Amino acid sequence: MARSLKHATLILIAFAALMNACVATGSRANRAETESEHQHRRFEGIRALVLVLDATSTKRGVNFYDERGTPIGTAASLGPRNSDTGAYPGGEKRIPIRIRSIWREGDFKATWGPLRSIQWQGGTLAGDYTIPVAERIPDAVLDYIRKNGGALRLKIRLKDDGILLGWDVEERVPIPGMPDRKALQWVLPGGDFVDPPR
Repeated sequence: MARSLKHATLILIAFAALMNACVATGSRANRAETESEHQHRRFEGIRALVLVLDATSTKRGVNFYDERGTPIGTAASLGPRNSDTGAYPGGEKRIPIRIRSIWREGDFKATWGPLRSIQWQGGTLAGDYTIPVAERIPDAVLDYIRKNGGALRLKIRLKDDGILLGWDVEERVPIPGMPDRKALQWVLPGGDFVDPPR
């Protein structure tokens, strides 16, 4: 009888531990979903997004992913004078919550990955870092875009021990004396670095 009671007690303890683990896992999933939904609501109406990728020193075999693991950028090489700029693949409601970047050294090669993206394989993994993105963009920047137009420009800069995030608003303005022509200008810069005005 005592043995049966001890056995039943152990089963109840194991069951309670399993239930606690399930509740904790569910809570983490719900928090992640809530975070994503909250950030997507913050970015409603922001339909144009430009992604600028560069590095403080040469980085090779570079891949960028959003928080779901979707490829959002790739480069054989990035550096201070070797950047890549393009429209972010997704538009409204696809602002990256987080961005992960990995880069390689040595003998690596290109292969086709998901969504016809280039993925680098082989060599030695030299960097693997993830940073938060959406939560760092100020509401004032988003409100400015909704009121005045323009595109949110995310600037991702790799460094030897991590990733820097910058942002600004890219807008087209008339060129004085040339009413049919427009030039790009960047306003409201912020983040871990601010590029000198051009």
